[in-house]
Amino acid sequence: MRHLILLLIGLLVSWPGTTKAGDLAVLLVQRTYEVHRSSPAMSRILDLVPGLEEAGYEVRVIEDAPMARLRREMQVAARHAEEADRLLILAAGQIISNRRDAFLLAVDAGVPGAFVAQQGLSIGALADLASGRDAPALVVAIDAPGDVRVGPDLTNGLAPDVLPRDAHFLAGPLHSVAPFLSDRVLVPGADLREVLRQAPPGLHVHVGPTHGAILPDAPSPKSFEGRLWALVTEENTVEAFRAYLGAFPEGRYAAEAEAAVSRLLVDEQRRARRAEEALRLSHDERRALQKHLLLLGDYHSAIDGIFGRGTRAAISAWQDRNGFAVTGYLDAEQAALLRQQGEAHAANIRAEAERRRREVERRDRLFWDATGAGADEAGLRRYLHRYPNGLYSDVARERLKEIAAERQARQERRDRNAWDTARAHDDIAAYRNYLAEFPDGLFAQEARARIATLRAAETERQLHLVRATRLRVEERLDAAGHPPGRIDGVFDAATRAAIADFQRRADLPATGYLTRQVLDALMAATPAPDPEDAWRWERFASGWPNWSDAHGWDDPSNYDTIQAVAVGADLYLIARANHGLKTYRLAPSGQWRRAADNDPQWSDDAGWNQMASYSTIQAVAVDGTLYLVARAPSGIVTLRLDKAHRRWRRAARNDPAWSNDHAWADASNYRTIQAVEAGGELYLLARANRGMITLRLDREKGAWERAARDDPEWSDAARWDDITNYATIQAVGTDHGLYLLARANRGMITLWLDPHSRRWERAAGNDPRWSDSYGWRDPSNYTTIQAVEAGGTLYLLARLNAGTKILRLDRGTKSWVEAATNAPGDGDDHGWNSASRYATLHGVEAGGRLFLLGRGKDGMVTHRLDPARGKWVLVAKDAPPWSDAHGWADRAYFATIQSVGTADGLYLFARSKSGMFGYRLMR
Repeated sequence: MRHLILLLIGLLVSWPGTTKAGDLAVLLVQRTYEVHRSSPAMSRILDLVPGLEEAGYEVRVIEDAPMARLRREMQVAARHAEEADRLLILAAGQIISNRRDAFLLAVDAGVPGAFVAQQGLSIGALADLASGRDAPALVVAIDAPGDVRVGPDLTNGLAPDVLPRDAHFLAGPLHSVAPFLSDRVLVPGADLREVLRQAPPGLHVHVGPTHGAILPDAPSPKSFEGRLWALVTEENTVEAFRAYLGAFPEGRYAAEAEAAVSRLLVDEQRRARRAEEALRLSHDERRALQKHLLLLGDYHSAIDGIFGRGTRAAISAWQDRNGFAVTGYLDAEQAALLRQQGEAHAANIRAEAERRRREVERRDRLFWDATGAGADEAGLRRYLHRYPNGLYSDVARERLKEIAAERQARQERRDRNAWDTARAHDDIAAYRNYLAEFPDGLFAQEARARIATLRAAETERQLHLVRATRLRVEERLDAAGHPPGRIDGVFDAATRAAIADFQRRADLPATGYLTRQVLDALMAATPAPDPEDAWRWERFASGWPNWSDAHGWDDPSNYDTIQAVAVGADLYLIARANHGLKTYRLAPSGQWRRAADNDPQWSDDAGWNQMASYSTIQAVAVDGTLYLVARAPSGIVTLRLDKAHRRWRRAARNDPAWSNDHAWADASNYRTIQAVEAGGELYLLARANRGMITLRLDREKGAWERAARDDPEWSDAARWDDITNYATIQAVGTDHGLYLLARANRGMITLWLDPHSRRWERAAGNDPRWSDSYGWRDPSNYTTIQAVEAGGTLYLLARLNAGTKILRLDRGTKSWVEAATNAPGDGDDHGWNSASRYATLHGVEAGGRLFLLGRGKDGMVTHRLDPARGKWVLVAKDAPPWSDAHGWADRAYFATIQSVGTADGLYLFARSKSGMFGYRLMR
């Protein structure tokens, strides 16, 4: 009986002139473009769909598709076209031609250029689908009105010389093609060759070799319907009723057939469910079957052992692919087949992964050999560029370090030999010869200083000073507060130092030798202090935290976390004790009070006594609010202080997972973490193994987001894991935005984040050449590099061997210019190459002025920059008296020295053996 039904249906669909089930129409309609002119009128094409479907066509509509979807859906349509009988392909939208082909642009296409094939669908490829067929096939191209901007060698519309030659083809504008299609081409029984030959002017036509109508004559199936229904009801199966509906979807018995199918499917579903229940699948067996379905591409939900709607849909899809009745339930045979297929697919995946791994390693080894197997630097860098984590990457990096060290050693040997020669001659010509060969050499500053000294000595000799004059000079120096040592008329080292101090005080070049100008100034009456610089440090506040040695605060995991920060008119003091963080605020009464009732429990027991965590604790003020950022072993923690309720609260719901497991316990990474305010926004920057990361806190959403599209590639492979490089990375917020500065092996880099393009741009064309070859690997130099804004200007400070140098950024010319012609006297010759001194050097803005503070042998030294005169002015010396003699050379004390500038003053903080205290600079 079943065979008879199928035979009758076969006779029906093969009746002469009847449309076959394999006829296919593909309508590509691009109306709305992102960049180019849109054409809503192209919607008229979709009016053809009902007529085509009524004629028995399978119609696939692809509309307003970006390139990825256009390519993906056409690949599916192409597979259907291979099995189709009659074929109609219609492409409507913006069409662009080159010398070889034409292309239907995707809706996300930009301005077409040389790679137009990556922005549109080839019309020639569509014509290839329609060529070589026995049944009629037609390709129609409809160009949207209006031209689009194109690159060279491209034209708008369909160029006549690229028309397909092996298939029926019709092209032209919508207003001409649409009526010709509906009135002449898509007419049942109309022969395609004859119709195309009669196409009106204005259309591009190519007549292919095949005869026949694109739409067949209408069939007359009514004589079959009654007999077929009798056979179907007698068969009484889902297959039979569906066969009837396939032949007569609008037939007299269609409603009864659909009801019968539903009834039979319910019965079939019930039997299938009982068959699965009889299997008594355990929870683990169900999870295993879900995994097999996932591997085979049918399942996309959780592997939880629960057969819900997602699992049932996956089973149905699998049954359909494997020729089973689609019930959504498994019987024993199907479960066994599913296991077999899943295990086979998993084995194939493992085999393919192993094959790929072996292939990658093979190519890795071949490229290593091809680049010289580590024989030269160029080959090593080419290898690391392609395989940064390759089989030989560690070997390559070690070899590059060796090559760099050898190169630097050779350069330093040449430099030192030239310096030894200059020192042996010890005259101006010798030092000039050294500077001509090494203008930025290891000893360039010393050479220039020695030339200045020799010139100054010659100038002093020309004064022909007698002993009596020398005695008066020493006496006047002593009276002016510059002890010259023994007053005996002999100018020794102490006398030279006293003369230099006097010269600095008088804003004269500090050579230590007399000129007529210096001698006259010294012999004249000692002038009164400049009122502008009549400053003094005074103790302030009470109730200071008792962070003394006796309470364990000589532990670096505690004292290294001490931070003072100004938030509007408030001063805060923050530090980590062994049991957790402490937050203090200076009350209006002048006493320090606890500011939070829920200070973070960043205790030793929680791992916060590890340097990789405690050294990242940072407090920063943003728009009148105090924020706290730190890196726990599991990642970043961001808090903000709710001042009104005295509570710390989470400020971000997606803190970066910069955890120990992801290499953030590496000092070259965690030591670069910085939180900084710029333009009222909180930024978080850090260097990962592959380069920098810049984030901005969206305070409304409470979420970190990427702030830059092109973070600097300061990677390990580029030697940024060298402490002399990564330790100099610093971000600074200014009135003009966010800046990022760092010292590479070849010198400084200054970048500025463009807030509109979100890209880092070079901010200076003449970054200082503070390179390895000029001695900047010395910690007494590179650790003092600091950028600070004062009075709306960005300054760059660093301590050279001869003293601190300061530059300011000219934003107009994008260049660094010298901001002071004198050095504050913190050179190596005064002992400032000691860590207990250079580590305390820092610049700070207060009241719009730039101050430079550092701890000398006898106490703190404070200078102020006079930008109008381009000079450093001494504000206070040996005050506060935090001297070596009083134990301040101990890191537990000098490492806590820090200052905070506010609109109305400069504050200085430090921790002594007995606890915290502070000073305020007064006039």
